[in-house]
Parts: sequence; structure tokens; C-alpha cells
Amino acid sequence: MFVIDPYKFASVSYVNSVQQVSITIGSGATNNTATITSIDTSKSWVIFQGCTGPSAADAQANTHLCRVELTNSTTITAYRDSSSTDSITVNAVIIEGNSSLISSVQTGTITTSATTSNTATISAVTTSRSAVFWLGNTTTNTATNFGRTYSRAQLTNSTTVTATNGISQTSTTGYVVVEFSSSSINLVQPIATSLTNTNTSDNQTITSVSTSNSMIAHGGFTAAGNAISNAASTVEITSSTNVNTVRGGTSGAANRVPTYTVIEFASGVIKSTQRGTIALTSVTSNTATISSIGAKGFANFTGYRTVNTAIASSIQKISLTNATTVTASVNTSSAGDNGCGYEAIEFN
Repeated sequence: MFVIDPYKFASVSYVNSVQQVSITIGSGATNNTATITSIDTSKSWVIFQGCTGPSAADAQANTHLCRVELTNSTTITAYRDSSSTDSITVNAVIIEGNSSLISSVQTGTITTSATTSNTATISAVTTSRSAVFWLGNTTTNTATNFGRTYSRAQLTNSTTVTATNGISQTSTTGYVVVEFSSSSINLVQPIATSLTNTNTSDNQTITSVSTSNSMIAHGGFTAAGNAISNAASTVEITSSTNVNTVRGGTSGAANRVPTYTVIEFASGVIKSTQRGTIALTSVTSNTATISSIGAKGFANFTGYRTVNTAIASSIQKISLTNATTVTASVNTSSAGDNGCGYEAIEFN
């Protein structure tokens, strides 16, 4: 008699839980925490979703640039370098995978002391199925025109993560290296390409991927010039062989390096992917309506762009506010090409 195995055709689950958090670092504070439902830290990673804050007299890079970290199984912490009269709000999402998706997770920080780069040594990973997610950076730099105070993180070999600043400065970069299981990954492509001096957009040719099975691991960016308008950019997979980076400004030093990894998962890992940019032109908040996604869905931050140089009207954050809505926000509205990149991703 022929017997059907009831588990043979069961769909595989890759993610156990997804938790969205918003953390406010209040006036006079340099950090704050959010409590989450307990997770397995060896199979979980954080995605930084940006931050926003008002512009007071002390609106500087050291008081307004933020990073996040998974502190323990029930706590996520947001940091800035120096206290301020301003409150800063930081968004992040915590994804708990399982053995079908994750081989290892390693998280940490890299501090540079008046230098442009430094490294962290990690346990060896298979680079062909590993990606670095940038968790933001804090800095002692007091610049108010702060484009070059950002950092980026890259997996430079199987045991080394490198953090790079736009200029020589004291900075702390947060990172998480996720090594995916061999059965869950088709292709990983790390990219760090300088934008040209005059172009507002640049296409990067990549090895062909299935766009519906792919996502971006944002790696941060560096810039030699001060103006954030000429430095920050959104990153979007626009076709199976192209990734487009778009910035708001049109000039500035040529050394602008957006860093990211294109991750193509095996068929069945991702249930759905939707992507785009949410315009923040003359508004402080705007939304993108998406096809409904479930409890294993989240908004992936893929950078922001701005025409401004002031902190309050530049730095942006996103979140998945309900099953059909991704929300982007900035503290102070302004005209021009301002917007936040996103991917609405739902795992199986």
C-alpha cells in the first residue's frame, strides 16, 4: 500500500519571530533599551532602521548619530556618543531564525581612535553565504555638517570585519555577521563602489539574481565631504542584474562609497519581497502601501537620501507599521528629493 509521508511536502519554516522596536534616547541620556520577547541569540540578528531627532543648538554628529545592538536574549540597546537636550528615536527590527536559515551569528563593535579604519576578528565563516549588516555608528565628532562622520562595515575575509570612516575620527561601528545555512542561500554579492562626482544616481551591475528571492544587507557608507546631501543614498535592486544608488545632492568630493550586500536566498526562504523609496518631500512622515504580509514580515532599511545639510531635516527612519504599511519619517520637513529606501520582506 502506498503511504504519503505527511511531512514530505510540508513547507519549511525559516524564521521563528520578528520583533519591531522603537527606542528613544531621552534628553541628557546616551543610551536606552527596549525589552523584547526572549529569543535564541545564536540564531538572531538586528537590522538597523535609522533614527530621527530635532535640531537644537547641540545638533551634532556626536549627539545625533546612533547605533543599536542585541545586548542579550531580551534586550536591545540604542546608543549615541554624547548626551543632548534633544531626544533621538531609533528604529530596529530583530529577526529570530532557526537552523534552516542560520549557521552562525556574530555581533560586535569596532572602534577607531582618530583613524580611518580598524578591524574585528571573528570566528571563521563561509564568505560565500555570509553578510555583514551595519548597525549604525556613534562618533565623538562634533560636526553639524556631518556627511563624512558616517562609517561602513565590510566582511574583508572569513575572519575579519573592517569598519571604515569617511575621515580620521574616533568612532564606534556596530555590526552583525550572519552566516546563512548552505541550503538557504544561492548567492551573496558584497559591493562597495564609489559614486561619481556629478551623477545623482549610479547603476551597479551584479551577477543575475531572482529579485523576488533577494534582499539588501545595508553596510553603511563613507564620504570625504561634509554635506550629507552629497553623501547619503538609497540602494535598490532594480532588475535581476542591477542595483541603483540614488543621492539627493549633485556635487561634492568623489569619494562617496555606499556599501551593501545583495543576498539571494534559495527558493522558498522568502515568501514575498516588495521594494521602493518613500518620498519625504515637504512632509515629516509618509507611507508606502504594500500587499499584506504576515507576522514574519519586516521593513528592511536600504538607506536614505536628502537635499539638506541640517541633521533634523536629513536623518530618517522606517518601520513596518501594519501588515500593509511601511512608514518613513524625518523630524523636520523640507522641499526637494528626500526619501527613505525600503524592502518589505516576509520570510517563510
